[in-house]
Amino acid sequence: MVMEDNDRLIIPHRPSTVSVVGNVYNPGSFIYESHTNSGAYLDMAGKGKPQSDLKHAFVLRANGVVVAANNVNGPFTGSKFDRLRLYPGDEIIVPYKLPTGSFVRGLQNWSQIASQLAITAVALRTVVP
Repeated sequence: MVMEDNDRLIIPHRPSTVSVVGNVYNPGSFIYESHTNSGAYLDMAGKGKPQSDLKHAFVLRANGVVVAANNVNGPFTGSKFDRLRLYPGDEIIVPYKLPTGSFVRGLQNWSQIASQLAITAVALRTVVP
């Protein structure tokens, strides 16, 4: 390719950090070190808070590929996610744990009752003029 007048050549910089964001104590970007794995970067960020969902954490690679923790773990091998190799520009994302207590179950039950009542009301309205 030949450059012409007023053409610009932009060379993107190579990232030199790995970021840890989400529900951790110390979110931020940390200097990339080739021998450091995802568990070490999570430790640098203070690991997850009590309401963190580390089982559903994931890595967003610099090239756009997503590596989910629940796709990395084996049934008998423990957490391979902590030993995942990272590359410059990668980002570890730790989500919040969604509430799954009795309130959510109760809300689900009440919403089912409300929808059944609405369906019954519509059916009665069409049958009884």
